[in-house]
Amino acid sequence: MLDDDLLVALPAAHPLAARRRVPLDGLADEPWIVADEPAAVAALHARCEAAGFVPRTPLRAAEWLSKLGLVAEGFGVTFVPALAAARRRGTPSCCAPSRRGARPVRRAGASTPSWGGTPAGRPPSPRSWRTCGTSPPT
Repeated sequence: MLDDDLLVALPAAHPLAARRRVPLDGLADEPWIVADEPAAVAALHARCEAAGFVPRTPLRAAEWLSKLGLVAEGFGVTFVPALAAARRRGTPSCCAPSRRGARPVRRAGASTPSWGGTPAGRPPSPRSWRTCGTSPPT
């Protein structure tokens, strides 16, 4: 299990992009990009409401890479796990949100076959996997 910090991805030209920490209430007027899943939308709303605003969410994207691409092109801002925010040329700036209360994290886990493998050429059955679990994406 791993707690992966959530960072705020901002377009490189954003006025707050050069900061190490970003106050979430400073992003109240920005469009937010979020996954199209009720748990992800609820998690984003909870974080933003704790900072004093309700986020506008005009764009939905399921994959982190898609979210980062939309941010890089200036379509909005988003939360992204630190593991997915590796800096590459042309990617957006990723900053830690200012801390008020608990730090935002994504809990990641892994699944392994419970018996150590499968006979050659046979896929494992779903019942044979142990799942450590993950938290919903944002």
